[in-house]
Amino acid sequence: KKILYGFLPNYQNAMDLLFVDVYTPIGAAEVSKPLVIWAFGWGFFQGKREDFAAVCEELAKRGFVTATIDYRLGFDGPYAGLNPPFAYDAAEILRAGYRGATDMKGAIRFLKGKHLEYGIDLDRIWIGGASAGAIAVSYTHLNPPTSELW
Repeated sequence: KKILYGFLPNYQNAMDLLFVDVYTPIGAAEVSKPLVIWAFGWGFFQGKREDFAAVCEELAKRGFVTATIDYRLGFDGPYAGLNPPFAYDAAEILRAGYRGATDMKGAIRFLKGKHLEYGIDLDRIWIGGASAGAIAVSYTHLNPPTSELW
């Protein structure tokens, strides 16, 4: 748990540390197991990777390597004194989604680099999320795949 996979500037240009929690199956018959990576929800302004801990634990019991990631939170609102989610503009939401997708790609690269350590089958990697996390996942899928990522 709480494995550092990256650090990048947040929306206010301060460094954010990004962590991943990895759940591995015990006693699984397969040497290389499928990987499922989850991104939490809550509108790009709150939430935490632990929100998907129960799902990851259940999937690990079923033979999957699972991970739940941090991604950078926050965005500027257009009106002084009002903070998200009460004040925002569409461009800020798009930038928040882009940061989430960038962080998801970083997590994928990190976990692919650890495939021998965690027993990950590189041909069976799935990503998913809820709410804002699903938007970040969609952005990840919509960007042209690269050999580095997939």
